Amino acid sequence: ESVFSTSLYLGIICSRITFITMLAGQKAALVLACPYEWVGYHNVCYYLLGQQEQGSWDWKLESVG
Repeated sequence: ESVFSTSLYLGIICSRITFITMLAGQKAALVLACPYEWVGYHNVCYYLLGQQEQGSWDWKLESVG
């Protein structure tokens, strides 16, 4: 498939979701989510490889230095 037909298909789906939501008497809102095990930050999805650690920036700076 071409990029144009894929974009057209997604546009039709979004239009139908918006139309159905409007028919239900609710405000339309399109919510996009990241795939499973991806991290979302400021409307961008990131896939992190390797071991994930939790901590503060101060803790990380101490462990590196």
